[in-house]
Amino acid sequence: MPFIKTNNLLTATLKIVFLFINLLFIYKYGFRQNFISVYLVLIIYTLISSFFLFKDIFKIKLIQNLNIKLCFKTFVFLVVTIIFLVTFYTDGNSLKVDRWSAIDVAISALLNGEYPYTAIDHLNGRTSNFPGLLVLGIPFYLLGNVGYLQIFASYFFLTRYLNSQRFNMLLNISYF
Repeated sequence: MPFIKTNNLLTATLKIVFLFINLLFIYKYGFRQNFISVYLVLIIYTLISSFFLFKDIFKIKLIQNLNIKLCFKTFVFLVVTIIFLVTFYTDGNSLKVDRWSAIDVAISALLNGEYPYTAIDHLNGRTSNFPGLLVLGIPFYLLGNVGYLQIFASYFFLTRYLNSQRFNMLLNISYF
């Protein structure tokens, strides 16, 4: 019997740590945008996440009877759509981050027969990406935007996770 109480306490503690870490990331990176107040995002995220993380406490039948796979597929669709819209409508040169341009100029140099690690990006930096990432980015460079690599990677890994044994195991123990 003491094991069950410890296990419940450990689970609750891990859920709180998970929530807190995500809140820190939202707080840190939320100030980089001016579309919505970061404090409003923190409140909304806390409320929605709390319902899912602590569904046993809230005793909400709707959440307990959700089709998790359908919810996850909807989540994947929304994430991929949002990443696509952000990638498509954001002017990369206005960003103070050079990840995309570092990959872009490195692939451009590689395809022109130049050494990719000496190419200068829009913030006067150089790429430090592994050669494999440059090779993976070539199809997306040829499509016109290396940012599409992020969309593909998100879709690929989220759908692989959906079909994995780990996801099915989590469904069986009703963790979500």
